Amino acid sequence: MAGVGGGAPEGPFPPGRYPVAIVGTGPGGIQLSSLLRRRGVEHALLGSDEGPGGMFRRFPLFERLITWSKPYAPADPGREEYERYDWNSLPADDEPPVRVSPEGPTYFPSRAEMEQNIASFAERQGVLAQYGTTWESTERRDDGFVLHTTGGDYEARVVVFAIGSAEPWAPSTPGLELAPHYANVTDLERFRGRRVFIVGKRNAAFEVGDGLLTRATQVILASPRPANLSIVTRSTAGARARYLQVYEDAVLGGGSFVLDAALDRVERLPDGYAVYLQGTTVPGALSFVVDEVIACTGWSVPLKDLQKHGAPSSSAAVHGFRYNTKVLADHIASTRFGWKLPARILGPEDLPRALATAVSRDPALWNQQAYLTRVFDLSEGVRDVGLQPLQAFVDADGPDAVAATVETTAEGVILPVLYVRRRGTIEEHTLPEDELLDFSGKRYEDEIAKIVKGVIREHV
Repeated sequence: MAGVGGGAPEGPFPPGRYPVAIVGTGPGGIQLSSLLRRRGVEHALLGSDEGPGGMFRRFPLFERLITWSKPYAPADPGREEYERYDWNSLPADDEPPVRVSPEGPTYFPSRAEMEQNIASFAERQGVLAQYGTTWESTERRDDGFVLHTTGGDYEARVVVFAIGSAEPWAPSTPGLELAPHYANVTDLERFRGRRVFIVGKRNAAFEVGDGLLTRATQVILASPRPANLSIVTRSTAGARARYLQVYEDAVLGGGSFVLDAALDRVERLPDGYAVYLQGTTVPGALSFVVDEVIACTGWSVPLKDLQKHGAPSSSAAVHGFRYNTKVLADHIASTRFGWKLPARILGPEDLPRALATAVSRDPALWNQQAYLTRVFDLSEGVRDVGLQPLQAFVDADGPDAVAATVETTAEGVILPVLYVRRRGTIEEHTLPEDELLDFSGKRYEDEIAKIVKGVIREHV
């Protein structure tokens, strides 16, 4: 092991060798630590913050979440189905979760309430962490990995990066680097009586616009495409309704503007900024002289030397990592530490229907498209071994098996996809699309039966 770096080694996990290392003490890392502990897997949990919570220790900027926890709902709070109405609490194995109880006339918890909820979960589950330890780089070795951190080096057979989309991102538009990113805004009173230009029209931009209505003289939001609204898209991918007061202010002529325009450049003036744009929905040049500019242009995953390609999944959101953490805990405990993964036995004639049902009904496959897959192992009959990470399945040199997932094409078409592992080779099969997104029934079962016929015949 390399020598200890600049941080102090005191704490529950000093630098050294561990079976598993988890980087990140937000809700995902905290929950994963609790699950691994229950499965008897020793590990070190590392976080750069001074306590649990991750991004919830600071964001959202205006202190109120967009994910609800309903105090009263058509489900018993003691049952799992209540999680449909509570998007913020962390479930644990065989225990009711620590519920978030929003105060005041809203079912959206405050940032502080969410931070406290994560801390309460960690305390109840006995989760310990080496706080104040920042991961800096990674080294691959034959027997695992070495994490170089500000507190020293950590060796581990398995490393999990539970870091979410936590790094501010902005396009390379000339002059935009002169303006603060959403993540770097700290003093909200500086905008009082000011004219503010906001780059972006997603949740962060509308949050800031809505929050500044009582502070700023004028608020202007702009991005090239029209705003996607959750009440129109029928999904959380759009800007949430609770932030749309600034939108209403704009359409009713209240002084705000929400524009479809591409940003050309930003120039710094002695007492403000000049912003130059090209209209998109309505073509034409636009320019503004404003007091402040804020870049609400999104986040990226801080993968550092692990960066390869692709976009992050929804694993940074509660509705994503609720599936991921249990799946990942099961995967690590069963493949590396001898924990017995439960399985459901099927007859070979049942496999096509089980696969069709999975791609039509399994919420994990729909919420984590192309990230999670349901796997049917064929090495000893047909066994439904549950959910696994898709990347792990296609990379593994495992027994013959069939995996089902749901993917969305670049054109926005949602399709079921089967991955067949046969004698170490992966075959990918995309099933036909369905306008109503129902991939069950005889049509799909027959199509699936043709795909899996050969591999089933070899084993059953």
